[in-house]
Amino acid sequence: MDKIPMTAVLLCGGQSSRMGYVPKETLTLHGISFETLLLHQLDRFVQVAISDNKPHPGLDIPVWADLFPHCGPLSGIHAALVHMTTPYLMVAACDTPLLTQDCIKWLLTSLCPEDDALIPMTNGKSHPTCGFYHKRILPIVQAQLSAGDYRLRSLLNQIHTHYIPVPEPYISCFTNVNTPQALEQLHIPPSAQGPD
Repeated sequence: MDKIPMTAVLLCGGQSSRMGYVPKETLTLHGISFETLLLHQLDRFVQVAISDNKPHPGLDIPVWADLFPHCGPLSGIHAALVHMTTPYLMVAACDTPLLTQDCIKWLLTSLCPEDDALIPMTNGKSHPTCGFYHKRILPIVQAQLSAGDYRLRSLLNQIHTHYIPVPEPYISCFTNVNTPQALEQLHIPPSAQGPD
């Protein structure tokens, strides 16, 4: 199967305060770490890396440290835009272990050449840490970080952002596991969870 001619980066390195400061990529689902699950879903990209300021031993992919440390996900996206060797970057957050290759393929079919960013939306909520970004936005990201504005929303308001509603079969792919309660819910079979 042909590789996707784009870069994918797994965003790690957040403080994870709501998870008791446990790195979220080390959390497990069915005995497999979120990191392993997500890297498997990203392995069709021609270039794959991790965004973090600490080492990830045992992996044969690069770990890109922030050039603007302690500035949140925007600094991870910035480092990836600097290092990547392809036009487009797929960003995946380490706390979205249900992301699938089928969902990524659907996102790819929605990407247009004029898009600076392609951002999925579920129930009116945007997911800027699970989308696509073009390398041409690097100067804008750099200027924003240099100005001390670390908000992803500020970036998306400056560039050509394509927001796309996620169809029902893929909504669960964007489930964020940010708390022990969310992690516990993840391990409950859907049939036992009851109606929403």
